Amino acid sequence: MNDQQRILNIAGGIIGILILWLVLGFELWLKIFLIIGAIIVAWYALKAALWIIKEFAKGTWQGFVDQDKEMRAKAAERKARKLAKNS
Repeated sequence: MNDQQRILNIAGGIIGILILWLVLGFELWLKIFLIIGAIIVAWYALKAALWIIKEFAKGTWQGFVDQDKEMRAKAAERKARKLAKNS
């Protein structure tokens, strides 16, 4: 697909969205966007949950927990140094 076709596809999509907005009205259009957004968020949440389950199954999750604790300890140490430096 060349650039001209891509531009025509984008323009057609924008025109289609505007026509749907005019035909369906703003409130219904907003509901459609909210439903699509909720589906996208649910999809990524499901992917994240499946990734976590996979990591538990591999037994590597404990490494992530240890790394998180280490990062939090370093952040607390930096914050304490910053507070000591400012006072």
